[in-house]
Amino acid sequence: MKNLLIFTFIFIALNLNAQCDELTERFGFPVMHSINSPLTPDPCDALSDYGTIRELTIAPSEGYQEIKKRIRVVTETTWDADHCIAETVILSRDTSVISEQIFPSHSNRSVGGFWTIRMELLVMPPNSRPSGSFATKLPKGSMSMTYKDGTNLELKDYWVVHTGRFENQSDAKIAVQRFKELHPEFCRAYAYWLPSGCLFQYRFNENLN
Repeated sequence: MKNLLIFTFIFIALNLNAQCDELTERFGFPVMHSINSPLTPDPCDALSDYGTIRELTIAPSEGYQEIKKRIRVVTETTWDADHCIAETVILSRDTSVISEQIFPSHSNRSVGGFWTIRMELLVMPPNSRPSGSFATKLPKGSMSMTYKDGTNLELKDYWVVHTGRFENQSDAKIAVQRFKELHPEFCRAYAYWLPSGCLFQYRFNENLN
Protein backbone atom coordinates (compact mmCIF):
# COMPACT_ATOMS: atom_id res chain seq x y z
CA MET A 1 0.00 0.00 0.00
CA LYS A 2 2.82 2.39 0.90
CA ASN A 3 4.60 1.74 -2.41
CA LEU A 4 1.38 2.29 -4.29
CA LEU A 5 0.88 5.65 -2.58
CA ILE A 6 4.39 6.75 -3.51
CA PHE A 7 3.89 5.64 -7.12
CA THR A 8 0.56 7.46 -7.37
CA PHE A 9 1.95 10.75 -6.08
CA ILE A 10 4.91 10.49 -8.43
CA PHE A 11 2.49 9.88 -11.30
CA ILE A 12 0.46 12.96 -10.35
CA ALA A 13 3.65 15.06 -10.06
CA LEU A 14 4.79 13.95 -13.51
CA ASN A 15 1.44 14.86 -14.98
CA LEU A 16 1.64 18.30 -13.42
CA ASN A 17 5.20 18.80 -14.68
CA ALA A 18 4.01 18.03 -18.18
CA GLN A 19 1.96 21.23 -17.99
CA CYS A 20 5.12 23.35 -17.60
CA ASP A 21 5.41 23.62 -21.35
CA GLU A 22 2.38 25.88 -21.15
CA LEU A 23 3.99 28.24 -18.66
CA THR A 24 6.16 30.05 -21.24
CA GLU A 25 5.00 31.08 -24.70
CA ARG A 26 7.18 32.72 -27.34
CA PHE A 27 5.97 34.49 -30.46
CA GLY A 28 8.75 35.19 -32.96
CA PHE A 29 9.13 38.43 -34.90
CA PRO A 30 10.59 37.55 -38.33
CA VAL A 31 13.66 39.54 -39.34
CA MET A 32 12.51 41.89 -42.07
CA HIS A 33 14.33 44.40 -44.22
CA SER A 34 12.14 47.37 -45.07
CA ILE A 35 12.27 49.00 -48.49
CA ASN A 36 11.63 52.73 -48.35
CA SER A 37 13.77 54.49 -50.95
CA PRO A 38 13.01 54.49 -54.70
CA LEU A 39 15.88 53.88 -57.14
CA THR A 40 16.12 53.11 -60.85
CA PRO A 41 18.19 49.93 -61.37
CA ASP A 42 21.44 50.13 -63.36
CA PRO A 43 20.33 49.88 -67.02
CA CYS A 44 22.96 47.35 -68.09
CA ASP A 45 20.57 44.54 -69.03
CA ALA A 46 21.64 42.11 -66.34
CA LEU A 47 19.94 38.74 -66.72
CA SER A 48 17.11 37.76 -64.41
CA ASP A 49 18.33 34.17 -64.08
CA TYR A 50 21.95 33.02 -63.85
CA GLY A 51 21.07 29.52 -62.73
CA THR A 52 21.59 30.53 -59.11
CA ILE A 53 19.44 31.10 -56.07
CA ARG A 54 20.01 33.54 -53.22
CA GLU A 55 20.60 32.23 -49.72
CA LEU A 56 20.57 34.45 -46.64
CA THR A 57 23.95 33.97 -44.98
CA ILE A 58 24.13 36.91 -42.56
CA ALA A 59 21.17 38.36 -40.65
CA PRO A 60 20.21 39.25 -37.08
CA SER A 61 18.43 36.57 -35.08
CA GLU A 62 14.70 37.18 -34.89
CA GLY A 63 13.19 38.94 -31.92
CA TYR A 64 10.38 37.47 -29.90
CA GLN A 65 7.71 38.21 -27.33
CA GLU A 66 7.85 36.01 -24.24
CA ILE A 67 4.81 35.48 -21.99
CA LYS A 68 5.23 33.61 -18.70
CA LYS A 69 2.24 32.22 -16.83
CA ARG A 70 1.40 30.75 -13.45
CA ILE A 71 -1.01 27.81 -13.35
CA ARG A 72 -2.87 26.88 -10.14
CA VAL A 73 -4.57 23.48 -10.16
CA VAL A 74 -6.84 22.22 -7.33
CA THR A 75 -7.45 18.47 -7.40
CA GLU A 76 -9.43 15.96 -5.36
CA THR A 77 -8.20 12.39 -4.98
CA THR A 78 -10.66 9.63 -4.02
CA TRP A 79 -9.43 6.20 -2.95
CA ASP A 80 -11.27 2.96 -3.57
CA ALA A 81 -10.53 0.92 -0.42
CA ASP A 82 -11.63 -2.37 -1.95
CA HIS A 83 -9.43 -2.17 -5.01
CA CYS A 84 -6.79 0.28 -3.71
CA ILE A 85 -7.26 2.53 -6.76
CA ALA A 86 -7.00 6.31 -6.65
CA GLU A 87 -9.05 8.58 -8.87
CA THR A 88 -7.94 12.19 -9.18
CA VAL A 89 -10.33 14.87 -10.42
CA ILE A 90 -9.30 18.44 -11.29
CA LEU A 91 -11.67 20.78 -9.44
CA SER A 92 -10.29 24.06 -10.78
CA ARG A 93 -7.52 25.31 -13.00
CA ASP A 94 -6.55 29.01 -13.00
CA THR A 95 -4.00 30.53 -15.36
CA SER A 96 -2.56 34.00 -14.81
CA VAL A 97 0.10 35.95 -16.72
CA ILE A 98 3.01 36.91 -14.47
CA SER A 99 5.27 38.66 -17.03
CA GLU A 100 5.45 39.83 -20.63
CA GLN A 101 8.70 40.82 -22.30
CA ILE A 102 9.72 41.79 -25.83
CA PHE A 103 13.22 40.77 -26.90
CA PRO A 104 14.25 42.71 -30.04
CA SER A 105 16.25 41.34 -32.95
CA HIS A 106 19.98 41.28 -32.33
CA SER A 107 23.09 40.40 -34.29
CA ASN A 108 26.52 39.19 -33.26
CA ARG A 109 27.82 39.00 -36.81
CA SER A 110 28.27 41.59 -39.56
CA VAL A 111 30.23 41.90 -42.79
CA GLY A 112 32.16 44.59 -44.63
CA GLY A 113 35.35 46.60 -44.41
CA PHE A 114 37.04 45.45 -47.64
CA TRP A 115 37.37 46.25 -51.36
CA THR A 116 35.05 44.48 -53.77
CA ILE A 117 33.57 44.81 -57.27
CA ARG A 118 30.31 46.70 -57.10
CA MET A 119 27.95 45.44 -59.79
CA GLU A 120 24.66 47.17 -58.92
CA LEU A 121 22.89 49.31 -56.34
CA LEU A 122 19.27 48.24 -55.82
CA VAL A 123 16.38 48.72 -53.41
CA MET A 124 15.64 44.99 -53.37
CA PRO A 125 18.10 42.09 -53.61
CA PRO A 126 17.72 40.27 -56.96
CA ASN A 127 16.71 36.62 -57.06
CA SER A 128 19.65 35.49 -59.18
CA ARG A 129 23.14 36.79 -60.00
CA PRO A 130 26.43 35.10 -61.05
CA SER A 131 27.50 32.28 -58.76
CA GLY A 132 29.63 33.41 -55.84
CA SER A 133 28.41 37.01 -55.90
CA PHE A 134 26.61 38.70 -53.02
CA ALA A 135 23.83 41.15 -52.24
CA THR A 136 24.67 43.11 -49.08
CA LYS A 137 22.42 45.65 -47.40
CA LEU A 138 24.25 48.87 -46.60
CA PRO A 139 24.15 50.00 -42.95
CA LYS A 140 22.43 53.21 -41.90
CA GLY A 141 24.49 56.34 -42.40
CA SER A 142 26.64 54.86 -45.16
CA MET A 143 24.99 56.77 -48.02
CA SER A 144 23.63 60.28 -48.37
CA MET A 145 22.65 62.73 -51.10
CA THR A 146 23.29 66.49 -51.02
CA TYR A 147 20.96 68.76 -53.00
CA LYS A 148 21.83 72.13 -54.56
CA ASP A 149 20.27 74.00 -51.64
CA GLY A 150 22.62 72.18 -49.26
CA THR A 151 19.99 69.82 -47.90
CA ASN A 152 21.46 66.44 -47.02
CA LEU A 153 19.29 63.31 -47.26
CA GLU A 154 20.34 59.97 -45.82
CA LEU A 155 19.66 57.10 -48.21
CA LYS A 156 18.41 53.98 -46.47
CA ASP A 157 17.75 50.35 -47.24
CA TYR A 158 19.97 50.00 -50.31
CA TRP A 159 21.48 46.70 -51.43
CA VAL A 160 24.87 46.47 -53.11
CA VAL A 161 25.33 43.54 -55.49
CA HIS A 162 29.04 42.72 -55.55
CA THR A 163 31.65 40.03 -56.02
CA GLY A 164 35.19 39.35 -54.83
CA ARG A 165 37.20 40.49 -51.84
CA PHE A 166 40.49 42.35 -52.30
CA GLU A 167 43.28 43.69 -50.12
CA ASN A 168 43.48 47.08 -51.84
CA GLN A 169 41.85 49.29 -54.45
CA SER A 170 44.48 48.54 -57.13
CA ASP A 171 43.79 44.80 -57.04
CA ALA A 172 40.05 45.49 -57.15
CA LYS A 173 40.42 47.73 -60.24
CA ILE A 174 42.39 45.05 -62.09
CA ALA A 175 39.74 42.48 -61.20
CA VAL A 176 36.99 44.82 -62.45
CA GLN A 177 38.40 44.74 -65.99
CA ARG A 178 38.46 40.93 -66.06
CA PHE A 179 34.96 40.81 -64.58
CA LYS A 180 33.53 43.12 -67.25
CA GLU A 181 35.00 40.90 -69.97
CA LEU A 182 33.14 37.92 -68.52
CA HIS A 183 29.95 39.85 -67.69
CA PRO A 184 29.56 42.90 -69.97
CA GLU A 185 25.95 43.23 -68.79
CA PHE A 186 27.34 44.80 -65.61
CA CYS A 187 28.69 47.71 -67.60
CA ARG A 188 29.02 50.09 -64.66
CA ALA A 189 30.89 47.78 -62.30
CA TYR A 190 33.75 49.42 -60.40
CA ALA A 191 36.06 48.97 -57.41
CA TYR A 192 34.11 49.71 -54.23
CA TRP A 193 34.87 49.83 -50.52
CA LEU A 194 32.12 47.88 -48.77
CA PRO A 195 31.56 49.63 -45.43
CA SER A 196 31.79 47.60 -42.25
CA GLY A 197 28.76 46.86 -40.10
CA CYS A 198 26.47 45.39 -42.78
CA LEU A 199 23.92 43.16 -41.01
CA PHE A 200 22.21 41.47 -43.99
CA GLN A 201 23.85 39.55 -46.81
CA TYR A 202 22.68 37.08 -49.46
CA ARG A 203 25.02 34.78 -51.36
CA PHE A 204 24.13 33.56 -54.83
CA ASN A 205 24.79 29.82 -55.19
CA GLU A 206 24.21 27.27 -57.93
CA ASN A 207 20.64 26.03 -58.04
CA LEU A 208 21.07 22.26 -57.75
CA ASN A 209 17.35 21.46 -57.84
